[in-house]
Amino acid sequence: MKKEFSTVSVYNNNGNTVRVTVQNKEQERETAYQLKQLRLNFFVAELAMLSRKYGVAIQSTGGVCFGDFDGIEYSNDASSGDLTFNI
Repeated sequence: MKKEFSTVSVYNNNGNTVRVTVQNKEQERETAYQLKQLRLNFFVAELAMLSRKYGVAIQSTGGVCFGDFDGIEYSNDASSGDLTFNI
């Protein structure tokens, strides 16, 4: 019986692609979750550096979105208290 393999990819904080080969759907889901968490960790670390550099911090309650955001823009309306993105 031939085993089916799939590959899950993610970009790391250096812009390089990390590829992980998995053997089943359960392992694929777990690996995808771990890679999303890794991406979030990189993002949070860089966001902290930006806050220190510019003296701006974000206080936000809500969710985290994952995906490809090539055309992303954030609102710069400081009076609204909302930090939302547009694609």
